[in-house]
Amino acid sequence: MKNRLPRALALLSALAFCATPLLASSLDGQGKKKEPPKPIYKKWWFWTGVGVVAVGGTAAIYASGGGRSPPGTDLGNIVFGK
Repeated sequence: MKNRLPRALALLSALAFCATPLLASSLDGQGKKKEPPKPIYKKWWFWTGVGVVAVGGTAAIYASGGGRSPPGTDLGNIVFGK
């Protein structure tokens, strides 16, 4: 499960890079200027991807941190409240 988050982030960034429009010219066929494309942060799929990554990361952190005892050390453990 630890290796899935970096793979998901790499896939999301690759999709975002490939999905950005590449303009061959700044003019359309009639000689009029084209409107500039929307910035990536104003597109719905960008924020959907951000939400998926945030929820997935939160779920991964929650799932991996469910131990009942603190990790052992060579220095010993201090238990408060006993």
